[in-house]
Amino acid sequence: MNTTAPTPSADPWADMADLVLFVAREIQTHGYADSRAVALSVSEGHVMRFIDRNPGSGATEVANATGLQRSNLSAALRSLEAKGLVERRHGEDDLRTVLLFPTDFAALNLVLIRSEWARILRRAAGVDVADDAPADERIVPTLGLLGDIQQGLIARHRR
Repeated sequence: MNTTAPTPSADPWADMADLVLFVAREIQTHGYADSRAVALSVSEGHVMRFIDRNPGSGATEVANATGLQRSNLSAALRSLEAKGLVERRHGEDDLRTVLLFPTDFAALNLVLIRSEWARILRRAAGVDVADDAPADERIVPTLGLLGDIQQGLIARHRR
């Protein structure tokens, strides 16, 4: 495995995209130390992330926000239900309406996965892995920039 840093190109945005993709792949393929944690596919992760942040959403809303085709969304939802992470409930006003909610197990799974991600990234960045260690000063501006990018990408999906 090549362990050298990528050579900067003329476009630092492309370099950042390359690094983000690399980091995302690494965290997904790392596995989880806690055996209770349930790994998710990329599509399942997108769907679960949206439902966690928007409980009670309908399938159309989830499909639009995640950019998934309905057939791919249906497959992801069936899998998430089978894993005990998502439940469907009928709407109160219209029983034909189906709304999607994260389960209590989904909340636990999110805590387990995020804790593992934090440990992986802290260790990789050479930051103290203790849960009570102070935040690295580089993280706040990085989170701000990535949050802005996320919001711009979400807005693009909605157009």
